[in-house]
Amino acid sequence: EVSGPPTACWEIQLQVRFKVVPKGSVFVGFELRDGPLQLGIFTRGIARAVLGVGQSMARQRGADIRYTLGDEKEGERPHIAIPVTAFLRMFRSDGPVPLPIMHPDKNGTWHLSQGSWLPIERAADLFDTEHYFTLVFNTTYIDFYLWKFVSIPALGSLDLATLCGSQALHTLIYDDGEDGRDAAEAEDFQRRRAFLEMELLPPHARHEQDEDVAR
Repeated sequence: EVSGPPTACWEIQLQVRFKVVPKGSVFVGFELRDGPLQLGIFTRGIARAVLGVGQSMARQRGADIRYTLGDEKEGERPHIAIPVTAFLRMFRSDGPVPLPIMHPDKNGTWHLSQGSWLPIERAADLFDTEHYFTLVFNTTYIDFYLWKFVSIPALGSLDLATLCGSQALHTLIYDDGEDGRDAAEAEDFQRRRAFLEMELLPPHARHEQDEDVAR
């Protein structure tokens, strides 16, 4: 069960408290670290089409996605990211709250006051070190268990390995560093400050890990 769209493949509600105040925009990103995408003419066209769909959807929410295929600058990693503020729902509270939060509204930002979730503005300076923030992530377009894009307009489904090969996906929540300048314009992403990072393994790596545990 998810609290977002009933067609969502998955939903994660992540409750965080920042140790430092983020500078500039806060992003959720996915990147590959074992090398650039190995794309031919056909798969490069598919990648551009998928990214174009993602960019169109992001702009409907007033945001732009960052992306690179990792073969345009030396040392650049394949990367795609979207501002956290583009996600549909976000909750703020003075302390930890039980998850999941099942709220009837599907779009907005709320603060917990005297036991009730009251709507607030999603201002540029929303994030601070005083409050707890529950970030709600879900999508109908990526099934990480099956390792596929699904329900992509004009494309249908597509195996993630077609674009990523055998690489794992590294997921990050980050800002642009202490000076707040756009890290996408830097020579690399080393100035980013990562607040959270996790690794998503493709099916073959999960099976190998399970076999190692069994032994």
